[in-house]
Amino acid sequence: MNQKILVTGGSGYVGTQLIKKLLKENYSVINVDLNLFNNFHLKHKNLINIKSDILDIKKINIKGVFACIH
Repeated sequence: MNQKILVTGGSGYVGTQLIKKLLKENYSVINVDLNLFNNFHLKHKNLINIKSDILDIKKINIKGVFACIH
């Protein structure tokens, strides 16, 4: 079973590099970002990209999330 990680601001440079590594380690990742500068993530079965502000976290399904990297 792979663990689910929530990454806020995951479409920036650091977040993009982090998410690549998490996916390589077989984690499931939820990326929450406004994508002000675009989203350069390739499609991946374990990646969910949500274009949203983290302040709207109540609208995002975080059930089963093991950890959050902010």
